[in-house]
Amino acid sequence: MKKKLKKSIIGEIGERLVVAELLRNNLGDLCLPVDKTQKGWDIVIITKKNEVIKIQVKTTIFNDNASTNNSFNVDGKYDFLVIVAIDDKEKINFLLLPQNKVEEVKEENIKLAVTRKIDGKPNIRECFSPYKITKKADWKKIIRNNTDAVR
Repeated sequence: MKKKLKKSIIGEIGERLVVAELLRNNLGDLCLPVDKTQKGWDIVIITKKNEVIKIQVKTTIFNDNASTNNSFNVDGKYDFLVIVAIDDKEKINFLLLPQNKVEEVKEENIKLAVTRKIDGKPNIRECFSPYKITKKADWKKIIRNNTDAVR
């Protein structure tokens, strides 16, 4: 993605990509907020067991000129955080973190930094490795009762 996009457009792209994956995996009914300024979550899944799961989506597009990309405020009343990280070759990486693991990854920082430069190139921080979605079944972890299952 060579053209500079507005932050709001980048966020919309990430949310749409996550909605597509959730629909493809048939995890339940999806509800999106009518008001784009909804605080704390972006997508709600209502499972077949009528459980309500709130998803917060954050999106970053790697930028070779930055040491870190889009540090996020991730406070909110969500159950899962999905980070959409798009690299300079437009490869899409999804990271799925239960809310109770976000503070561990964030460490002492005020904001959650997703990438850091290694050998002059931005890379997803190593602490996110256990949360990377690598296969279709990883999305199903969202609907399991035990949020610690995402590790």
